[in-house]
Amino acid sequence: MDAGTPLREGDSQMFMGTTVQVNNILDFLGNETGKSTLGGSVTEIFNREFFYDSNYPFELYKQRGVPVTRMDLSGYGANMYSNWLNTKAAVAETSQAKFDVMMGRCSHEIIQVKSILYPWAIKVVRTITLFRVSSGYVYRFDSGWRAESDGKFDFRYYVYEDNPAFPGGPPENPEPQLIGVEKSAEFPIHPGLIKGLFNVSNIIETNEVAPFNENVLFEESVDQEGKEVNIPQNFDISLQPVYFDADVEIEGVTAGMQTKPTAEGEKAVVPSSRILGFVQLGPKGFPLNNTALKLLVQRQGTIGGSIDCEVEVVGSSQKMRFSHFDFNNSFDENGSDPVFCLAGRGNVLLPKDGSWSMVKHERANGEVSPVPPNFGIPVIRPGKVIKDGEGTKIDLPVGTVLTRIAEPLELFRQPVNGTVNYGFLQSTDTQKALLLTPSFQNGVKKLLSKTPPLFVDAFRIVNTKGIFPNIGAGDNFSAQTLGEAILMKKNGSFPFDLNALKDLGQDVFELMDVQDTLDGIKEQGLQLLHNPEEMFDLPTEFELIDVGEGNFRIYIEYDKKDKNGNVEEPGSLDFDINSVTESWKSKMNNIGLVIDLAGIKRLMTIRGNWDSENGKEATYPKPDLEFAPALDPLVDLLEILQSLQEGDYGAAVQNGLQLAMSNKAGSWEYKFEASKEIPVIRFPIPDAVYNDPNTPFKLEAGLKIGAYFNAALKVTTDANELLPSAGGVLGFYGRLSVMCVSISAATIYAIGQADVDIAADTKLGPSLRMKFGFGAQIVVGLPVAGNVSVLFVVGAEIFIAEGIVKVSAFLLFEGHAEILGGIVSITIRIEAKGTYARKELGGGDTRTDLQCQVTFGLDISIAFIINISFTESWQEQRRIA
Repeated sequence: MDAGTPLREGDSQMFMGTTVQVNNILDFLGNETGKSTLGGSVTEIFNREFFYDSNYPFELYKQRGVPVTRMDLSGYGANMYSNWLNTKAAVAETSQAKFDVMMGRCSHEIIQVKSILYPWAIKVVRTITLFRVSSGYVYRFDSGWRAESDGKFDFRYYVYEDNPAFPGGPPENPEPQLIGVEKSAEFPIHPGLIKGLFNVSNIIETNEVAPFNENVLFEESVDQEGKEVNIPQNFDISLQPVYFDADVEIEGVTAGMQTKPTAEGEKAVVPSSRILGFVQLGPKGFPLNNTALKLLVQRQGTIGGSIDCEVEVVGSSQKMRFSHFDFNNSFDENGSDPVFCLAGRGNVLLPKDGSWSMVKHERANGEVSPVPPNFGIPVIRPGKVIKDGEGTKIDLPVGTVLTRIAEPLELFRQPVNGTVNYGFLQSTDTQKALLLTPSFQNGVKKLLSKTPPLFVDAFRIVNTKGIFPNIGAGDNFSAQTLGEAILMKKNGSFPFDLNALKDLGQDVFELMDVQDTLDGIKEQGLQLLHNPEEMFDLPTEFELIDVGEGNFRIYIEYDKKDKNGNVEEPGSLDFDINSVTESWKSKMNNIGLVIDLAGIKRLMTIRGNWDSENGKEATYPKPDLEFAPALDPLVDLLEILQSLQEGDYGAAVQNGLQLAMSNKAGSWEYKFEASKEIPVIRFPIPDAVYNDPNTPFKLEAGLKIGAYFNAALKVTTDANELLPSAGGVLGFYGRLSVMCVSISAATIYAIGQADVDIAADTKLGPSLRMKFGFGAQIVVGLPVAGNVSVLFVVGAEIFIAEGIVKVSAFLLFEGHAEILGGIVSITIRIEAKGTYARKELGGGDTRTDLQCQVTFGLDISIAFIINISFTESWQEQRRIA
């Protein structure tokens, strides 16, 4: 019996009918195993084609035919030497069925099936061979899945059309009714730097990943005969997960590659093992659609494998160390239709000076956080694979698009709440510069971006607990919406078109030069594109702390203003980076730190130029100190006193200013303190005249003012005391001595002393401390012994804060003697103090304490040889209510 003319082109002659592979294998005890000699995957493909396919439920048994070309019948059993072939086997179809049968006993059988491996579009084939030896024992050989093509995202397959040359006529007509036509599934795949997978080997089915089984609607499919159908229909999808090895061609690879032969000639490729893939077992005859592929990637998250190589990103001199690559879901420009994007992932090789790091910015909340050390940072690029003759190509030339460090989801999508941006962060002790959305153009040694760079100065850093201040939700990067970061804006010209991208209408920022040579050795370096004569625009002011209601406020002014708030001179920023030479500088002019306290506006303003650069301590050279008009009487008094004695009052004021910051590049803790304490100024001067018993009038005065932010935390178990604090203080000290009685060498003075401190704190709130004392002092001048004085003062002290009231009475006795012109000095001090303190505990509860304290002090100084200082204190405290 000879088989008839095949229905389809590419098929060998075959008999009409249905064929089934039976699951009839028994174990060694004769029990059924539910398996067949062809194995699970090959059996599923074979029976879907020749027996029953769940995707066509209305046809109980398929009439594909019997893949046998000839059969001889005899009384002793059938004989056949048949080699049936399907040269146009598409997806999940049988390509060969060979049977050598002698008198009913099969001596040799080959079943071969073909399919495709997703998402790489690797054509695969699997062959099951059964043969009987002379002893009667049957052997089985399974080739496993073998690659027939490289992974270049070429999803071509065959569909069938009516043969115009088929005349219809008698059955012996040799022309098939259907002819095969090549077609390609157009998946929107953007491979980026991953150019293809070659030399695919060791394809092994795995149970570590669950098979993919879904029911998906297809707008286009094929019928039982392989003819194209454009009627929407649901199909059951069956994909078998596999792991395989391959050589990966990566654009720009500079280390870790090997030169190996491929079907396209020798290539520099990177070996990779255990790459994940999925072999299609059903439906038969046509590949998946976009929806099905999207569901597959969505279930897996990403599909890829590991690599180890160094890459120069599109000739920009920016180096990366790739650790793996993967296939990901993405979106089109409208954010609706699926797009697929390959990403190379790894670590960015940063400059060696240690001040550079990679961070990520969450658009939903504006938070900036460091990228974990082992996290693979993705590199993507638009450019879709399209069919090109016998092969494929990319529709966008590499020089017309940007290669970006970004998540695959952001390939085309407009930013949404879920968008995550990556960036380069340059950190020093006094400022940070954030270069978000880094991008590169082919052959251009510049770091580009679709967003402007951001800068935070030393004052803005103290207002955050993160690696960079929160820059606000969304991507409208402006000085107003950022609040926490300065927008680097050069002469108002951002954004501008990069020449090579003008045709595409892409706006980008030139952030940095990327350099690659230093003393003839390859290095990684970045240099900010900024002309020294140009300055970046700055916002008007920035809020550090405001407790409200005029109690306490600290803010930064970026313009020089007078006491009435009128701008006299605008501020400016000159900021340059060159990591190749490990140099950077930051110069900010006319920066003012302004403090409002206790209703006094602009109580103190510290204004000057903040200069910092690598290798040097940050400085605030020659700051100007301005006081509020309300303090003019105090300042005038100090100036008058100072003018009556020698010295430069202005220099004394400036030298008394102390600025302290503990901002470290590798730390998230930032602290700031600014304090000004004008030392006690005495009149008259010098000390010999001041201490002379015949001086009729003596005056002492001093002023202290300051602010702090995130002061050092206490070691305590009280949770409230673990909170960082901010505050300000204004204090004045004055003491007046007036001669009452003078008898020869002895003089009696009436003493009046006052201390007033006004303060505010974010934990304690506003507070007031007043200390007043009155008394008398007797001063005696002896010819040899020198001056001897005895001071007796009584007074009161009051401290008031939110929920706290303390009232104290004190008594002070002090004796002082200078012998031999001051060579020997002795001071004895005794102070007794009693305090009544009432504190609100919350919930209406209060606590009242009574405290008594006595302090004794002794100071003895003999020339520069002996200096003895001794203090002893006793106190007792009891709760009385």
